[in-house]
Amino acid sequence: MKINANKSILLVLSGIFILQLVLIFNSMDYYGGADNITHFRTARYAFKYPWLFLDAWGKPVYTALVSPFALFGIQFARLFNVVVGLATIVFTIKIIRLSNEKFNLLPIAFIAFSPMYFLLMQSCLTEILFSLVLVLSFWLFFSEKYYWAALVLSFIPFVRTEGIVIFPLLVVALILTKKYWAIPFLLFGSLFYSLIGYPHYHDWLWIIHQMPYSMGDSLYGSGSLFHFIVESPKIFGEPFLLFLIIGLLVWTFKILKSFKPTEKSFLFYFLIAGSFVTFFAAHSYVWWKGTGGSLGLIRVIAGVVPLAAIIGLIGFNAVLSRIKNTTFQVVLIVVVFAAQLVVPFAQHHLPLPLERPQALMLETSKYLKSLDKPSKIYYFDPYLVQYLNLDPYDISLSNWGVADKTQPSNTMNFGDLMVWDAHFGPNEGGVMLENLKNDPYLQHIKSFLPTESFQVLGGYDYGIYIFRKVQQKVFEEKKPLLVRELQYSESTGGNLIVKDGKKLLNMEAGMEYSPGIQVPLSQIQAQDLVEISATVRYSPQEKLVNNEVLLVLSIDVDHKPISYNTKNLNSNSANLQEWNETTLPLRLNANFPQGAVLNLYVWNKDKKKLLLENMKVTINGL
Repeated sequence: MKINANKSILLVLSGIFILQLVLIFNSMDYYGGADNITHFRTARYAFKYPWLFLDAWGKPVYTALVSPFALFGIQFARLFNVVVGLATIVFTIKIIRLSNEKFNLLPIAFIAFSPMYFLLMQSCLTEILFSLVLVLSFWLFFSEKYYWAALVLSFIPFVRTEGIVIFPLLVVALILTKKYWAIPFLLFGSLFYSLIGYPHYHDWLWIIHQMPYSMGDSLYGSGSLFHFIVESPKIFGEPFLLFLIIGLLVWTFKILKSFKPTEKSFLFYFLIAGSFVTFFAAHSYVWWKGTGGSLGLIRVIAGVVPLAAIIGLIGFNAVLSRIKNTTFQVVLIVVVFAAQLVVPFAQHHLPLPLERPQALMLETSKYLKSLDKPSKIYYFDPYLVQYLNLDPYDISLSNWGVADKTQPSNTMNFGDLMVWDAHFGPNEGGVMLENLKNDPYLQHIKSFLPTESFQVLGGYDYGIYIFRKVQQKVFEEKKPLLVRELQYSESTGGNLIVKDGKKLLNMEAGMEYSPGIQVPLSQIQAQDLVEISATVRYSPQEKLVNNEVLLVLSIDVDHKPISYNTKNLNSNSANLQEWNETTLPLRLNANFPQGAVLNLYVWNKDKKKLLLENMKVTINGL
């Protein structure tokens, strides 16, 4: 490669490093959520608790390599991924050199600015290291260092478990090159960790028995077989994806046209394109079948983005070869590079802001710090111990989850606190909120709810509830605070009709918004929570589907909503002209800002035909 080309590569990689450094130290949150936190804390405390170096979920190879960085804090642990990502780009370039494919700077843009890879370089997640191990192994193979290639790849399941699906492809490639004695080296990583893990687990097969992912049904459900295909623009970005598709078609056609399995060109295709397709298909399958602990997270595909970049370069070069004008070629390279560069910024708010669950958890942590008497904390969301700066493995200070899911207080001592959140509590933790409320020894002491309700995994309305184990529980009772009902009368004007002796509001005639109920929330006096129930009684005169007619409950300050909540008014052909009742329940913190007003109304977005009988809002305090 020419010196100028080397300088250009170094300049671009330096720019990427500086950009990622700025984003890491200016982001409020970390991409990857709680998984990001858990990987960090596993590495952060591994020197204090050496068994963490063997934690199967944390991934032993990742933990070992990132742990020195993690000692300096989560920002430096995230910086590790930036260094690894840049190293991955370097080895991808080395593979391209060996392939004799015409090189330009586009593969750097395809890798570093594919949306998922870009975000994961700022995280403590394992996909970036996975991609490095993969391309390093392939570079060694194409450099004819077959034993080293097999040895390096043997460790990939200890970076990400699904890396095992690449093994058969390397075995076939080694057979085609007649390097049979390199194949047993694929067992080296497993034998190595089986040996060093035996004194801790007392089990030679601990790498199998401790695997955190069951091939049975996943609690996360399942989805479409084409999920990752549909989400591909979010993984690669549109410019990259276009040339990736072209590259797959062009390269496959070339190989089939002159099929010679032992030639170097076929081995490149077989390992690069074959591994990409196999990995992509494997994740599509387990998500479709709802097995292997798959959540359908699109970030997992980032592990093979460097391979996709090589395919994308082949696709780009196929297009470029049809352009004879050198100036036009340069212009196309610059345009595609620039278009790929802006993709992550177009798809994501950067630097990363604090997400709503994390913002509430941060508020919860400040409350816990303000308590006079320190208590042991039982929790489910790993963000909490991160914000509290607690050693999560010191069980005298905190404990993840409880053994007794039905009556959690049986696991706790008097005075201990339970911090339950609607995401991790019922899903990973297996503890339902009702079990906490019904526990005779758990006293609810504080709640943190979003101003605007939203649902998380499992369809639960998000919220954080704090309980303390007490000897005598004081049972909470709902305190009625306000009831308002709107009955339609002559003042409604020309839209009022009488039917079966009832005065009804006719929302035909182009009426988009119904008269509503307004409640100044300064009238509401509650200590902690308010429970709001909004109801409308309606009769559809034609079929209503989602997002055509909505019951809207908003909390406004200075005519701007700070909480906006909706419920569909639906119907089908079977219940036309029958009376239906729709209720929108909502729980909010009682500390409303000054001047807040509750507004309840029907929004007839698509000007559908329906009748309204009445509207009602009930507010209780807790």
